[in-house]
Amino acid sequence: MIEKIAISVEFILSKVSVDWQDTLWAFDHKLLGWKSIIELAEKRILDGSEVELEIDLAFSGKGNSEFVGQTLRELASTESPRPDSVAHDKWLYVVLAWLFENREAFSAPLSNVEEIYADFDYPEDIVEFIAYMPSIDEYDPSRHSPDENTQRMFRKWEEYLTSNEKLYRISAESV
Repeated sequence: MIEKIAISVEFILSKVSVDWQDTLWAFDHKLLGWKSIIELAEKRILDGSEVELEIDLAFSGKGNSEFVGQTLRELASTESPRPDSVAHDKWLYVVLAWLFENREAFSAPLSNVEEIYADFDYPEDIVEFIAYMPSIDEYDPSRHSPDENTQRMFRKWEEYLTSNEKLYRISAESV
């Protein structure tokens, strides 16, 4: 995973709704640390949750990463099972949205996208903005300048984000 990635809970919740299965997937894939898990539990409590495991998690405190992981697994097991691909796709979107919004902080954000592409097992959804992949439409990069090709990849990245933002907004509203 790209270094310097520290996605805040606030950013995550501004993009998608997450349940404990999503959170466990991100924890297991080192996208979220125990502090973020506790923060998510705190937000649930502030929103009115009275689930005992969430309360325990919210008040677990520092240095209790083993307890956090165990409690997170218990919480995730209380939810209806679903394929890992649901969480995978959601977190791919979140990570790419975060990187896009913070791209100025990176010297080569499209190279970071390539790392994400590999870390997420080469998802076809983002192949259009992976520099070393062949174009999947009529576009011929050899007929354009490097700057035009780069701008095109940024547009494709933004199109992916816009499309998925609509998808996650709709699914969050239907819950």
